This record gives sequence, C-alpha cells and structure tokens, in this order.
Amino acid sequence: MNTNKSHRFCFLFVFSLFFGGIEENTLAAQSDSALNRLRALGQAYMEEEDFPHAIETYSQATALAPASASDLVNLGIAYYHGDKNEEAIRTLEKSLKLDAENVFAFYTLGLANKKIGESTQALEYFQRVAEKDATDAAVNYNVGLALSKIGRADDAVPWFERTIKIDPNHSSSYYQLMMHATRSRQREKALELQKKFRDLKSAEEQRPPDAVDEGKFLGPIEFEIPREDLPNFTSDLAVRLVRNNEWSQSIADAIQTDHGRFLAVIPDLIQKQTDLIIACENGTYAVSLASDASVMQTRLLTSTSEWRGCAFADYDNDENIDLLFYSGERTVLLRNEGSWQCTDVSETIGLHPGGSLDAVWADFDHEGDLDLLLAGKDSAHFIYQNNGDGSFTNVSGKVEGLEFEAGPAIVFTDLDNDNDLDFIRIDKQNRLEIFSNLRQSRFTKVHEHVLPGPVNPSENIKILCRDFDHDGKMDIILTNVSSDRFSREDSSHSIVYKVNPDWTLTPSKPFMLESDASQQIRAVFDANNDGFEDILLDCDGGESPSLFLNQFPLSLQANSHPIPTARLSSAIAADLDFDGDLDVAAVSTEGKYLLLENLDGNQNHWISMKIKGNKNSKDGYGSKIMIKDDLFRQKHEITSSFIHLGLGNRDQVDVIRITWPNGIFQNVIHAAADQILAVTEKPGYVGSCAFVYSWNGKQFEFIADSLCTAPIGLYVGGGYFPPDPEEYIRIRGDQLRAKNGELDIRIREELREILYFDEAEMISVTHPPEIEVYANERFTTPPFPEFQLIGMSPNARPPRRAFDNHGNDVAELLSINDNQYPRPFTPGRYTGIGEEHWFELDLGDLGDAKTIYLFMTGYVDWPSSSEALALEQNPSLDFVMPYLQVKNKKGEWETVRDPMGFPAGKLKTVPLDISDIFLTDDRCIRIVSTLQIHWDRILVDTSPVLTPFTITNHPLISADLRYGGYSQSYDLAGRGPTWYDYGVRTTNSRWDYQTGLFTRFGDVLSLLRGFDDRYVIMQHGDEIALRFQAAKEPSNQATTYFLRVVGWVKDADHITAHGSTVEPLPFKAMSIYPYGRAEHYPLDEEHLQYLLEYNTRTFANPNESAGIPKLVSEF
Repeated sequence: MNTNKSHRFCFLFVFSLFFGGIEENTLAAQSDSALNRLRALGQAYMEEEDFPHAIETYSQATALAPASASDLVNLGIAYYHGDKNEEAIRTLEKSLKLDAENVFAFYTLGLANKKIGESTQALEYFQRVAEKDATDAAVNYNVGLALSKIGRADDAVPWFERTIKIDPNHSSSYYQLMMHATRSRQREKALELQKKFRDLKSAEEQRPPDAVDEGKFLGPIEFEIPREDLPNFTSDLAVRLVRNNEWSQSIADAIQTDHGRFLAVIPDLIQKQTDLIIACENGTYAVSLASDASVMQTRLLTSTSEWRGCAFADYDNDENIDLLFYSGERTVLLRNEGSWQCTDVSETIGLHPGGSLDAVWADFDHEGDLDLLLAGKDSAHFIYQNNGDGSFTNVSGKVEGLEFEAGPAIVFTDLDNDNDLDFIRIDKQNRLEIFSNLRQSRFTKVHEHVLPGPVNPSENIKILCRDFDHDGKMDIILTNVSSDRFSREDSSHSIVYKVNPDWTLTPSKPFMLESDASQQIRAVFDANNDGFEDILLDCDGGESPSLFLNQFPLSLQANSHPIPTARLSSAIAADLDFDGDLDVAAVSTEGKYLLLENLDGNQNHWISMKIKGNKNSKDGYGSKIMIKDDLFRQKHEITSSFIHLGLGNRDQVDVIRITWPNGIFQNVIHAAADQILAVTEKPGYVGSCAFVYSWNGKQFEFIADSLCTAPIGLYVGGGYFPPDPEEYIRIRGDQLRAKNGELDIRIREELREILYFDEAEMISVTHPPEIEVYANERFTTPPFPEFQLIGMSPNARPPRRAFDNHGNDVAELLSINDNQYPRPFTPGRYTGIGEEHWFELDLGDLGDAKTIYLFMTGYVDWPSSSEALALEQNPSLDFVMPYLQVKNKKGEWETVRDPMGFPAGKLKTVPLDISDIFLTDDRCIRIVSTLQIHWDRILVDTSPVLTPFTITNHPLISADLRYGGYSQSYDLAGRGPTWYDYGVRTTNSRWDYQTGLFTRFGDVLSLLRGFDDRYVIMQHGDEIALRFQAAKEPSNQATTYFLRVVGWVKDADHITAHGSTVEPLPFKAMSIYPYGRAEHYPLDEEHLQYLLEYNTRTFANPNESAGIPKLVSEF
C-alpha cells in the first residue's frame, strides 16, 4: 500500500458529507449489511489503490442504492483514479442530477477534465468548489493551475499565493510562482522562490505525481459503517493447549530427569524433526524429536546447566545451527560440526570470558555475515564482527553510536522500514533506547523511553518486535517482565508499543490488560493460525497461565479454554508434531518442563517456511516476509531458522514476498496453504549498470550494460573506487537498423541503483567486413585509457596453447565466441570473487612483430560494496584484479601489467596492447586474478588496424524519459551471462527505492547534449528513448556503431557511500566520491535552474513508489 495516498482513501468510514445532498438521512434508515460491506470494501480497495476492484464493488453498491448520489460519486472517483476519465465524467454528471450541489462531484469532474486537457471546463468545476469552500489548498491550487493553462497567468498568481497561506509548505505553488517570476523577468524574486521550492522538495514526504490534488474533496465519500460490516481478518477460533505427558515423558527418559529448562526449540522443517536445547541438573542437552515427538537422538552439549539463555544461528554458513550459551558468569560459543557434534570455539574467536545477560545474532554491518552482539552483565556491550571464515573481530567501542554501558536486553529490527537493522536496548537505568542505523557501521540514538517500573536484572527480559496490528511496521513488546513496566492507564496496562515516525513510543490501546495484578508475557505466537500474534500470559497470584487472542482492532480476547497447568516461568512456541499449529515447550515455576499440544489451531490454514540464503546468510536472518492476499497483509522479520504463517480461512495466498537483507525481492505466487515451503534465494544481479537496447529492424535487442566503469561510492579494499564517467558501447551494424531515418536506442535502469546520465552521442565507422572494430575500453584504475578505435585483423588467431592453474587445456574454449567459458575457479558465496587462479597462454611464434594486441572477450560479475567489505574482513580471501605476468631471464614469472584491465560488464571485448611487455624471447603470458572473469575468446593479433577510421556523427534528435518497467531475464548459455528480453516486461518493482529528487518524465534532450553536470537522474524502472539521425550505409562495407554515454551509477548497497539517496550529487570536477567538504556540486544560476525545473519527481520512502505510469509501447 502506498501510505502517501492512504490519507486520501482513509479507512475511517466516518460520515463526512459537509456539502452533500439530503438523501443520506433516508439512506441510513434503509442501510443494510450487504450495502455496508460493499461500501467498506470499496473504501478498502481505494486505500489499496486496487481501482479495478473498487470500480466493481462501487458498481454493485450503486445497483443496491440507485438513488444514492454519494455511491455514484464514489464510483466516479474510482473511475477517475483508474484512468477511466470518460466514464468518470459520465458517472459524476449523473450524480449531479440526484444532488446538484455535491462538491465531491464538482472537484473530481475538475480533475478528470484537467487530466484530458479540458482546462476551461476544469476551471469551471474548480471554481464552483471554491465558491462553497475556499479554505482547501488543493482547490485553490487547481484554480490557479487551470487559469495558467488557459493563458491567464497573472490571474493565477493570487490563487497560488492563497494556496501558500493555507499550506505554507505547498512546494508546487512556489514552483508555479517561480516560473511566473522567471517569465516576468523578476530575477531576484525567481531565485528566492527557487530556493524555497528546493528546500521544501528536499524535506517533504514522498509525493506521487498527482499529490497536488489531495484535499478534503478528493474523496471517496466516507460512510459510518457498522463495525460488524468491516473486513476483520482475525479469528475467534478458541484453541486447546493441553499437556502431552507422553511427549514430556519421552524427554525425561532421554535425559533422566523431568526438571529442566528449554533454552531453544529449533525445528528442521525439511527433515521434520525438532531439536530441543535443554538445560537440566545433568548438563545441557540437544534432544532431537521426530514428527511424532518421539526421541531420535540425545547429545550432551555442556556439563554446565546454569545458562540464562541460548542464541542460535548458522554463523559460519555450513548449514549447521551453532549455539551461543550465556549466563551472568560466562559466555560460550559452540560450533556445530553436524548432528550436534559441537566444538567450543569461544577462546579461538576471542570471546570475552565474562557473563552476558542477552545475546543476538544480526548482520549489523550488512556485509552478508551474521555478527554477534552481547549484553554484558557488568561491563559494556560486546560486538563481534564476523570475518566470514569462521573467525570474529572484536569491534566493541569501534562502532559509531553503539558505545554504551551494560543492560539486560538487546535486539535488532528494522523499525523505520528503510531496510537496515536498527538497535533497541534496555539499560540498568530502566530506559528503553532506540538507535537508528545510519549504515556503514554507524548508528545514532533517536529515542529514550523510561519504563514505568524498575528493571530487575534477574528477570530474563526479552525485547520482541512483531507487527501486531498488520500495518507493516514492527511494534515492541517485552517478555518475562511484569506488565506494570508498561504504560499504565488507570488499572490497565498496554503491553504493546507503537513506534511513531519520530521514533517516539505510543501505547497501543487494543493491547490493554484489564487487571490490577502483575502479569508476565511468556510467549508471543499465532495460536489459532489467523495470522495475528496472540499472547501467552502468566499472572501473579493466578493458578494457571492465560492465552489472549489478538482481535485487532478490537481488544485482546481471553481464550475460552483454560490451560491445564501450573504457572509458567518460560515458554517457547513451535510446531512439535508438524501438524500445522504451534505447540508450546514450557517450564513451570517449579522447574518442571511441560509440553503443551495445540489441538485446534490447524482448523485454520497455515504455511511453515524455511528460507535459505546464498549471497545472504544461509538461514536468512534479517529477511522480511510479507503475505498479500486481497486486502489481507501479514509481515514478519526472520530471526529464527523457520517462520510459521497463519492464514485464517485462506486455502492459498496471492503472494508471499521475501525481501532479503541485501534488498532483493523474491516472490512466491499463489502459494497453497497447509504446506512446508522451502525457498532458496534466487541468483540475480542487484547492481550492474543501466541496460542498452537497440532496434535491430524487428525488435529491441539487448546489447550490453553501460557506464560499468563509472560506479560511485563503490567500496573496494578499504576505499572507494575512482569512476571513469565515459564509456563507448559497441553495437554491430546488424544490431542497429534505421527506422524512418532514425536510429532507436533505449537505456533502461532495471537494477537497484541510480543512473546519473549526462551526455549521449552516437558515432559509426565503416570498414571491410573482415575487420572487427573495437573501442579501447576496459575496467581499470587511473589513468584511464584514451578513446581509440582499434581494428582486429583477419589474421587474429587463438594462442598456440592455453592452460589453467589446474592443468586443464582450455585452448579450444578460448578460441571462438560461443558462450563457453573455462572456469578454473569454484563459484563461491561472494559474487565474482574466489581463490587465486590463472591462465597461461603460449602465444606461439610471433615472428619479428613490433605490434602485438590481445583481443579479449568476456564478462564479469562485479562484487557489491557489501561483498567487498566482507572480503576485507575475511583473511582467507583477497580482492585481486587481473594482472599480467611474463617470464624473466631467471625463468620466473614477473608482473608487468597490474592491473591489466578487464571487460566492463557483459560480453565486452578488451583490446590490450602487449607489444612491449616481454622480458625475454619467451612468448608465454600468465593472467592472474581472484576476480572471476568469464573469458569467452582470447585472440592474438600482430597486424591490428591502428590507422584512424573515418567517423560519422549521428546527431541526437530526441530524448524522452518515461517509465519502462523491467525486462524478463534469462541465462544466455546455461552458465551465464544473464541476458534480457526487452519485449517481455513487468511493472512489478524488484527493489526498494533510493530516495530523493529524480528527473521528471518527458523531454530531456537538452540535458544530454554535453557533459555539464546537468544530467537525467533515473530511478530503477525508468527508461530513456534516444533517437539519433541515421546515415546511409555503403553496400559493400560493414558498419559498427559506438554509443558514447557519460555519467555515473550508484547502487543501493548498504555499504555504498550514500547508496540510499540521490544526494550528494556527483559532478565532473569531483576528486572522488564521496567527496569532502571542500568540494560541492555547482550551484550557479544555470545549475540551480536545472535542479528546480527538471528534478521534481520525489521518492521519500524506500518502500513505496511515486506512482507507476503505464508502459509505453511503440513497436
């Protein structure tokens, strides 16, 4: 849901007809449940921006209430938002026959006429609204805009000024006044208005393109709907939690005692077994249960049993769950070698020997490995950074913003939905503190909340974050702590805190406990499978625990079935018998463990999920799960090796969306209920550079990625890579054909990055067909190679022999372009990086050639900034770009070119001059790297064409920025590279959004005529259509085109400098990115005017778009 529009279609259902007709009084009397439900669903569909369903639902409502002007108005509003303007106008005009003064109808008729270009008619309707109420900013603005459209700019000025009086932050009005001042040659006033507009646009919340139309009359008209007629997704299914003595006895027999504590419950959904980590008087055990809860295996883990807790995770990515035990006296990490054969690695990794009160695994630095944070008992917290090779580095006190004293509870979660992990802690001074993640291992404290009661360190307090009310945001609840620590209101205690946009906490009223007695939360889980988290409570003075069902937005409801057991000191929920509902492994206050079987929860549907990461941690910690089914939404964060999803009465769900920690989306479509669902992270690119497509006479063909030499903010080896903002993309003549005298190129940004596109040129060369012409392009470090066209002659040939470091003969694989690649490396977890490897090429007899070139074709999968950071932390791997070696006089390999350069992207050819590299008569060379480059063809040429070619320039005729969507990807040859089909597109966003001001859609030709820091700023999904003037091709010659592109790309990786935002803006004269305080983007009048005029499309929330326009199809 786009929350920026949610206040338009507010789900309040409060009757708000201030200016409507009189038929509503009679409607209230004749209102029935069916009509109310249709109105409620219509409102809900409008809120979800599901306009086709809103139109269908409102049409049914008008059929039930044909005399209701308001229902007709709502149908007309739905038509308008569904881009059916003619239907909207007809329906709204019909409503005015029933209610001639309905301002909602007037206003939407104004909008519909504005959209189809009928400005005079639009002005008439907007003015009729203003006559009745001139206090609405949107109405005043639209009157002014309509006046401007019909040439009455001077008359429009007072309306824009009146809009600003009503809404001082109305940026669009400042823009209109600025443009009027510019046209009127009032330079100083224009600059003043320009600055105000710029400041407002940079600070305001995300505003979709039609945000200026939001106002009190945008609609739909809201009705007061009885609560029973509203969609309610909770279930009142009562569940029975009964003691299963057989289960308990089987465990008692295995460890020879019926007293102990469950430290962790770890289901293996694939093998259908559950591992219980139990501390008892005999030690700490791993007890493995089969699906019938019979004991399969028992393993003694430690002889110590006085643990406070256990944090489990697969920290070394070997697919075995490892265990971190902690108590007030000591902390121990056990590495699981398999089947709970464990090794104590505490001393090896340098774990502090003292006690801990809490522990959490989380990838706080977002480089793909699970780090460890410990809440020290007497000293400060400890932070251990995972090096990726099984070792850790103690970075305590070195993470900016996380320097603080000891406390009893800690947790990581994404509170602000910006796809990084924020941090929450409770300290000894009774304060709950929230720290926002600023990325690049930086945090800042944003809120401090004092709990009502004192913190007792002996209580095993836990901070849990769950989306209790299904609003897509995590709420906060504390377990194993008395409820009087929460917000008190008379005799009630709210046990759930809502986190506000300003980070403050607000008690959630539906989660009030009506009791004077102190109650402790023992477990939070979905007992009845309706998708809403329920709460298991233990009450001081009570005889047994109580289960309260989440009935949001209504209050908590006590489960009607009592729990037949004594009071509990702890509880963990898991599906022990794999029957589709969550059972409870609990411990009584007397220290006796109890297993409570859930007998009823599986009457509702469910899915249990196991996700497995590849680029991310194996158990997917930090991923997000979002279920979407019609209007039903359910969100979870992965903090365990499994996730249980209650579905209520749904036998399938439309979409399960997984957002992996690195920001990649992965969807499971039409997932059937009542199953164990295993999902493995799919391979794919996150960042690569914008894609180039050309019209080949039949269709648009994928050519290559562009500006791969120009990443900004890319972290590599302790610093940032210097970008080369200019690249020439080679396009064969058969890949680019003229249409109506024009050459058509599409550049589309489809990955999780921002494109700053500053200049585009097209040149071509004609040459004999037997010669292949290439540009002197490669990915390398400064100084960057100057532009040169180099011809590969017909005499170019493969090396005489070619071997890899394993002794494999790869000469045939390197002889032709056939998408067959030698791979002397094993693809690893980090994209494009592995062990050191090499190719040895015997170039054969080169005679007395003075000029020798290699023409090397291949592609590379470039690692992200996060992966580069992980490599830096991992001593077993290194980032080594390809370098060239030859034999010296001692017969030893000696480096002569470092780096040698490599293809910048997908299947590009690097011409490499090796004329002067040899130290002896030996003509063998060696290419060494840890970067996994997929070489397809390597040829040696002793007669390359170096004489200047005749170049033809093709002027840029037009450049149109619009929405392009995302092409279907496929594997070109079974083993890579990934290729793209322009003709098969989707509008389903694949990534979250980088935020800031992007270039508005439309003509951007003037921005691409020179390298002048006036560039097109493109979000993923954006496309530029470029048209160049064609020239006549000679019939007996071949033509090769070169598209020159100038600009930069910045991916949204967590470690990329300023990767989440458009700014700071790059510029031609910058020394490096990120640049220092002494440098800045040019802010002269020309560049300020550019920023103001072109960059007006705002993205302020990474999770939501600014509106998805329709796809453009021209061929």
